Amino acid sequence: MKYTDIRSVMTCLDDAKRSLQFIRSKANEWNLDKSRIGAYGNSAGAGISLWLAFQPEMSDPNHSDLILRESTRLKVAGAFATQATYDILKWPEILQIPAGSELLLMFLSAHGLQDEFRDARRSQDTKSPNKELDSIRKNVDLPGLMSSDDPPIYVSNWMRGGTPEGLGHLFHHPLHAVALKTRAEEVGLEAVVYAEKLGIGPEKEKQETQVSFFLRHLTDK
Repeated sequence: MKYTDIRSVMTCLDDAKRSLQFIRSKANEWNLDKSRIGAYGNSAGAGISLWLAFQPEMSDPNHSDLILRESTRLKVAGAFATQATYDILKWPEILQIPAGSELLLMFLSAHGLQDEFRDARRSQDTKSPNKELDSIRKNVDLPGLMSSDDPPIYVSNWMRGGTPEGLGHLFHHPLHAVALKTRAEEVGLEAVVYAEKLGIGPEKEKQETQVSFFLRHLTDK
């Protein structure tokens, strides 16, 4: 069946969710304040951190597995060299890539999504006839999940702009950060976003490191 890699993405994200819940389940043993937990990462770790940040509460308070009863909400999240969304059919628009880009088509084909992309373009409809695929796309679309009551985010994509050259540039393009910034402004979510090669970042007096951003949101100082 197609899009097996997309299913694998969901498996990874679910593993991350359980890891967060496992940490909370050990709060007493490890002397942690489970109300003050943040997450950050680079590239895939960045996207995972944002996915956790933007998801609504995913705990199951009545589950027989005590770990799954723990909260999945974060206090703050950080992302370096992140992707804007794991609904990769939206990347051409986000990254301003020509639909016929050889790099894009190679990437989509590797994930079993080339036909879906072409069908969507032909019909001018972003929805696929496959309900499972549509459900997965919705569940991994970070901007679509974002809301004003989500934890504040710190985002930094430092690569240059322009047409993506190679997969590394495609995955970590600064326009990914711009898309997250735009959506955060739309929903009213606090977001410190740097895409320096595009001239995007807070005013000088408002600039801060991720460490200071996290400390500001995880402590009472």
